[in-house]
Amino acid sequence: MSEEILVGNVISNVPGLGLSLCVFDHRPETLEFMEKNALQGGGPTWMGLIKAALQIESPATLAAIDFDDEADEVLVLSKSRAALNVVQSYVSIIMTDSDFMESCIAKAKQGGYLE
Repeated sequence: MSEEILVGNVISNVPGLGLSLCVFDHRPETLEFMEKNALQGGGPTWMGLIKAALQIESPATLAAIDFDDEADEVLVLSKSRAALNVVQSYVSIIMTDSDFMESCIAKAKQGGYLE
């Protein structure tokens, strides 16, 4: 029996592209939180939350990354492992600190990153 992977926050090497960080959180409590905040909870939502977190905490990191916001996840792409490590640390905080997530939601809505 295979176990469903509910959370993604892993850096991988992508030949020809550099490095990627795949982000998603399909835990029922997270999906419920997203629904209560009128958010889809997939790739576009996570892209908005990550952009907001970086604008709040590490704006310079935004210049070193790109996004590919797929349906259920977002890929954060970079040639810099250090930049992805910064993103990964803020993703972990978003996933575990509801106050920080709410701050990111507010910032993302203000910046037009979330619909």
